[in-house]
Amino acid sequence: MSDHRQDEEVVDPGKQLRTLIILAIPIGLVGAVLASIYTSVEHLFHVFLWKSIPDALGTSEIPAWLVVAILLVGAYLVHLALRLPGKGGHGPLEGLAFDIDVQTAVSVVLASLASLAFGAVLGPEAPLLAIGCALGFAIARKESPAVTEVLVFAGAVAAIGTILGNPLITAVLLLEAMVLSGKARQAQESVLILVTTLIALTSSYILHVGIASFDGLPDQDLVVPDLPAYDNVQGFDLVAAIPVALVAALIVVIARAIGLRVHKQAQSRQLIVLLAGGLTVAAAAIVFRLVTDEPVDLVLFSGQEQIPDLLALGSIGVVLWVLVFKTIAYGVSLGSGFRGGPIFPGVYLGLAVGLCASLIFTSISVSAMAAVGIGAATAAGLRMPFTSLLLAVLLCISAGVAITVPAAIGVVIGLIVGIAAAAREPDEDPAVAVADTSGGESHHRGK
Repeated sequence: MSDHRQDEEVVDPGKQLRTLIILAIPIGLVGAVLASIYTSVEHLFHVFLWKSIPDALGTSEIPAWLVVAILLVGAYLVHLALRLPGKGGHGPLEGLAFDIDVQTAVSVVLASLASLAFGAVLGPEAPLLAIGCALGFAIARKESPAVTEVLVFAGAVAAIGTILGNPLITAVLLLEAMVLSGKARQAQESVLILVTTLIALTSSYILHVGIASFDGLPDQDLVVPDLPAYDNVQGFDLVAAIPVALVAALIVVIARAIGLRVHKQAQSRQLIVLLAGGLTVAAAAIVFRLVTDEPVDLVLFSGQEQIPDLLALGSIGVVLWVLVFKTIAYGVSLGSGFRGGPIFPGVYLGLAVGLCASLIFTSISVSAMAAVGIGAATAAGLRMPFTSLLLAVLLCISAGVAITVPAAIGVVIGLIVGIAAAAREPDEDPAVAVADTSGGESHHRGK
């Protein structure tokens, strides 16, 4: 009987809730600070490699040989990081990961810095999730498995909120992650996760927006700038949304297919494939510049900082070349061993599809097509419809709330295409990996 009472005490919901509330605020604050430090360090490396070195060489644009050198060095550094304990955690083809422990997070952070700052076409969401999860595991190291899982979720959303730019997107992403993880939870357990993560997310967001005389942590605004007003839904936009969404979704599916093929080769020849991947990404950027006379930045990196430059393009041909070379670079980055997230390159490609459509058919709204393309590409890649819809709407909200309708059409079509493509993939991994805390530690799929 005493053992039974002791078990009941361990899972007492009141005690769990008190513990979680006490820990949620520091997790949110620390998670925001650590994520901000990571993005700042990555930005410093980026500026040094791609701005300071060319300036020191006295060149107006970065030389082709330096593009190749930076990506090859980055590939080799990733290889070294993947040899550390944890082996870099999940690859970008494996979906979102909420199960990265402290030991694994070190290799994830180092591998992702060597990927993102050195030009790989991946986003920062994966390392930020890793940092947040590791924080949750570190703070919960003496807590019960149930409390540990909740704190891991809380740390993850606090950290990734740094880059998603709006707590609503982060909250919806968490809800979909809980559903897609496939793990059965009692209602009480789900409520504990939601309450704790909301507290952590709120405290994290306070640091970003600022309070009183504190102006907040430095952030990058995640928004598509200078979109024309879209006050009313237009019928022709709804018709055009269907082919635009199909193209955007198919481009992401093609990039993923390239990644899967490359990843298969990387299983037995990691360093060779990484170096070949870096060389291919560099070649795509260099050939793009030769063909279009536009900067390599439009092909390299995640695409977040290049969105204004993309929208400034007025040539259909140039935008088409962006789509061709960015898709190749993205696909190779997904599968060759680089580390990072899949979301933002997909957003960039979806936006490029919408922009291209509006340049070809000038009677349709670029704002509507941007929302369609972003929604379709994100849904096809993540297979998380509500997160994809909210991301598309908030990115394009400056055009007006009516943008929601074409964005929703894009998400539905993108989701259908993404699910159909995933069904044809061999040995498909779940879209979301969550911590197995039954033994008090995480289990990841790092190869």
